[in-house]
Amino acid sequence: MGEELTGKLDKNIFHVWKFNTYIGLAIELAVVAGYGACVYFFNWWMLPLYIMLVLLPIGFVIERWTIPPIKYRHYGYEIRDDEVEIQHGVFVVKRMIIPMVRIQNIETEQGPIMKKYNLASLHISTAATKHEVKGLAVETATELRQKIAQLAKVSDEDV
Repeated sequence: MGEELTGKLDKNIFHVWKFNTYIGLAIELAVVAGYGACVYFFNWWMLPLYIMLVLLPIGFVIERWTIPPIKYRHYGYEIRDDEVEIQHGVFVVKRMIIPMVRIQNIETEQGPIMKKYNLASLHISTAATKHEVKGLAVETATELRQKIAQLAKVSDEDV
């Protein structure tokens, strides 16, 4: 899909993805346990439980060890004088070009998991949609926010 984009995510994003995978696993295990309780107490059909017990570890292994390196390899961004280019995806890789003249607002965001690993997300808003670069070092996200704001001539009140 063209040349490689120069901006990459911080390596600590792997820890965030791992943590999110474990949260998802806990929710999935709760669903399996709930269905198992229904099988035990209400004589529900066993086949879905067996299917879940087979697919759950397979899905976990894929989500935990296979997808993150692919996602990291395909994720990139580049800031140019007249546009911002973002690429992301695992199986379907999307590449977006956002003209600087269309940018209305730039924000950085940091949730509790990202804060633990000193990461932040950069949100770029246009009239049509909001684009996100998730997993940047806080310093990098702040620098990019300032650079894009300067290039897009967004006022300080909007940043």
